[in-house]
Amino acid sequence: MLEPKELHLDLNPSRCRVASRIQDFLEAAHGTDDAGPFLQRAFGLSGLEPGPLPLDTGAAPLITEAQLFGFGQATPSPDIPLELRLLAYGSKPLALLHGPEADLTGWVAWAERRRYTALLSSYQWQPHEDLGKGGYSNLTSDHLPAEAGSGAWRCLLVCPDEDRAILGWLCLHFGWDALLGRLLGYPSCCAASFAERWPTAVRDHQGDLAPLSLQVSGPPPHDWRLNVFGRYFGATLIQHFPCRFDCAASAAVARRAAWALERLEPDYFAAIRELLRAPVLYTETMGVALARGGRIRSREGESELTYDPAQLLLTEPGSALGKALIAGARVTAAFGEAHLKVGAADFPGHLVWLT
Repeated sequence: MLEPKELHLDLNPSRCRVASRIQDFLEAAHGTDDAGPFLQRAFGLSGLEPGPLPLDTGAAPLITEAQLFGFGQATPSPDIPLELRLLAYGSKPLALLHGPEADLTGWVAWAERRRYTALLSSYQWQPHEDLGKGGYSNLTSDHLPAEAGSGAWRCLLVCPDEDRAILGWLCLHFGWDALLGRLLGYPSCCAASFAERWPTAVRDHQGDLAPLSLQVSGPPPHDWRLNVFGRYFGATLIQHFPCRFDCAASAAVARRAAWALERLEPDYFAAIRELLRAPVLYTETMGVALARGGRIRSREGESELTYDPAQLLLTEPGSALGKALIAGARVTAAFGEAHLKVGAADFPGHLVWLT
């Protein structure tokens, strides 16, 4: 019989503590008739005031360390995601990543080497590829309880503060989207508008809230730092959808990110600034285009785009829109209308002018 000292158990005290705390929270929340004490305790992790939030009345699930921290061989990308870099620079209070479990498990190790808390979501899914967005996914499908080692996609929360990470995990588990947005540092106005507009975005825009933000924004030009259309080409300063493209709170979030990147990653910042300042042609299914070096001339309620076809970035170069733009067709749009005229063809969409 082996003596205890011969078992050589490789226990991680930090992981054991976090897993135990989460299980304790779940057992206190599930099946309770009075959510008040649980919510007071959970919100105490953040200093925020509790509000009415939904809870699951069923039995508490058993959460294992493998589910929380990953299982099997980790295969992270060689490039550190922007969200983690901004977290390390102090520009974000909490980072949220999405991806295959094997990739995210590698970032769990990255976080723990820096004494951060990193937690995988309690559920898994598969990405739902958008039409016309070059393979980008705004929606997910097949949500199921997480099965460690399945290879499915997961969420990963990373935070220097253990309490904030745990509350963020509870937000993912119970679907508290507005609270999660606040924990991630998103403006409260944007977190609230996300919750309000999400059903419409799913029904009409494949989960993309940007067209809905455009509808309520003032006349262009808009702040280039809030150009969320650039994410289709790997360029962004903010990870949330602004409630409006003139949202001052979102601009403040973007300025913090820009300040850090300009000083610590000047070459990268210069590259994404070029993309984010480019005029955007946005359509729902025919593609998105960034016109690098493009210029907008606006008069009598109509805007005209002047661009170099060789400088275009296109999500769908083979679409009718992509072919017309590559051919150098004239582009015009009327302010306030979701309508583009490209050469002789009409497309439902937006010409987004940034400065």
